[in-house]
Amino acid sequence: MQRRILLARAAVLFAAVRLPRSFHPRDARSADGSGARGAVRVSGPSLLGPGCEGSTPNSRIYRNSVVEPHLAIDPRDPCHFVGAWQQDRWSAGGGASGQVSAVSWDGGQTWTRNAAGFTRCQGGTAALGTDFERCTDPWVTIAPDGTVYQMTVAFSAPRLPGSENAMLVSRSTDGGTTWEPPVTLIREYTAEAYNDKNSITADPNDPNYVYAIWHRELPREETKETPFVAPAMLARTTDGGRTWEQARAIYAPAGMAATAHSIVVLPSGELVDVFTLNRVVDGETIYELGVLRSEDKGATWGAPVMIGRMGTVDLVDPYSTFTLRPTPDNIASIAVDRRTGQLFITWTTGQFSDGRRSEIALVRSTDGGLSWSAPVRINLTPGNVHAFVPTIAVLDDGTVGVSYFDLRNNTAAQLGILADHWLAYCAGDVLDPAAWREKHIAGPFDMQRAPYAFGFFIGDYMGLAGAGNSFHLLYTTTTPAYETEITAAYFASVTVG
Repeated sequence: MQRRILLARAAVLFAAVRLPRSFHPRDARSADGSGARGAVRVSGPSLLGPGCEGSTPNSRIYRNSVVEPHLAIDPRDPCHFVGAWQQDRWSAGGGASGQVSAVSWDGGQTWTRNAAGFTRCQGGTAALGTDFERCTDPWVTIAPDGTVYQMTVAFSAPRLPGSENAMLVSRSTDGGTTWEPPVTLIREYTAEAYNDKNSITADPNDPNYVYAIWHRELPREETKETPFVAPAMLARTTDGGRTWEQARAIYAPAGMAATAHSIVVLPSGELVDVFTLNRVVDGETIYELGVLRSEDKGATWGAPVMIGRMGTVDLVDPYSTFTLRPTPDNIASIAVDRRTGQLFITWTTGQFSDGRRSEIALVRSTDGGLSWSAPVRINLTPGNVHAFVPTIAVLDDGTVGVSYFDLRNNTAAQLGILADHWLAYCAGDVLDPAAWREKHIAGPFDMQRAPYAFGFFIGDYMGLAGAGNSFHLLYTTTTPAYETEITAAYFASVTVG
């Protein structure tokens, strides 16, 4: 264990002093990361003041970094978008100094940035109960009446006994232009538990109901290499965000962890929550994919429906042996066809290659999540290279889209770790790999410009939404070496069909 910690610290220090690497000319198709036609740069220089978050020993802040964006589209207005991302990421201890949001009223052509008061860098204070040093896991949702909600997990670093953490939600009644003071759904010391991996979903059938879900990591004696005990926690509002019910456990598997939750709402009103179940079998850590279902707007939940093993793979660049950060946070992405109620889940897996590479798997349910198809590989990545960070959405006509990154342009002759961003889409049988097509979104760009947080990190998920016949993407890439903003958020729309 001590040797592993020392190696990890050495990698962080090396990343901190390494000179930026350049692109090979023949692959520099869009070195600024904005490969999709009409892509708009949404982020800019950090809105957060230097030094506002304090300091953490053996941790570096990546000023002007942007990672892990999320995107929501107004169900009443397809030209109205709200996004959020981590701003100024830290290398160790988790999280970023703040969570910046942005709103567009013209279909993504122009954006205005702002920030809710989640941390001290964003105006949080002790009096408001938001005097936190960091936050992470941004999530945005828009109710059918246009009310916008964004959620984060806020905490003080490092994550040691005595530091606080909380799940916070802020509401906007003017479309994301301004934000109300955050509401605390749960707050406690890490000596008691740590709350993590949140998401928030507005009920598309009823503007009064919004569902916030996460996992609560309980105290333990085991090391980080051992799965922890973590029940699934839910908090609801039933009055459009004016009040929130007390957070409660809806699933507490004995001796296991149910993590990385995300809820969708079926056209008939049932809720379906996808999650990862972490457990140990004969000394091996097993990650399984499952869903929970509720038929009464989250008041009660049925027994879990398990889909199968996820087949998590360590993402390591074969030419440098550096790690890419989606490991081990294999977060599944779920979407629903609002016409038919079909459900789709995607995640990264090694099951199609006997663990040699990470690829993108997809499963489908036609009965509300009670049963699921066998997984199919849907990324069109050629060769024996990794694909990672899938995010899924469905268009009005049922076309399914999955955005992801891969390393197809990364070779031994290149400097850096070259990645590209893609959109795979299917208007036919999603279980037929031959029915999938792809469009290039961005890249190649150098992953070694990204913040190093136990691996080069641009996010565990990206922003993807569908409306009409277009997919809308809010994503991050690294930037050229001459820029001070080392990673940036871009918006792009892709029309299919």
